[in-house]
Amino acid sequence: MKKILANWQLILRIVILLVAIALIFAGFYNLKNYFHDHSAEKKHVSALIVKDPKDPDDQALKYEYAGKVYYGDPVDKILHNYGKLNKELQIYILKDRPQRIFIKSSAQGEATVGSLLLGWGILLAMIVWAERKILAILKRSKKVESD
Repeated sequence: MKKILANWQLILRIVILLVAIALIFAGFYNLKNYFHDHSAEKKHVSALIVKDPKDPDDQALKYEYAGKVYYGDPVDKILHNYGKLNKELQIYILKDRPQRIFIKSSAQGEATVGSLLLGWGILLAMIVWAERKILAILKRSKKVESD
């Protein structure tokens, strides 16, 4: 029974460590995008809050740039609530990639999301490391007691 429990603990530690690594990579990816988008030239555009054509239960922003109509979500969507349907909203888009939408010109939402993901990934990795160290200390103390 102890062997089965030890194997499950090992599997769970590996899974948690893989999730931590994925969060760390996603955090660095978002931060890389932030540093790129932060300094990129942006254009101020008016957008209308509409139902998403791909998912009618969700909202999207409809805006026009260079004679073409775009539908999209801001890069930092999880941090902002758009508001009511058919309300006008001021957004920022990248001039070279008009599909990239930002609520603020500083693209601060990407940095926030990246920092959160990175922080949670580091926290999970530290928990796995600390658990391993504590279990090693407990094994040594148990060994010393039995001697």
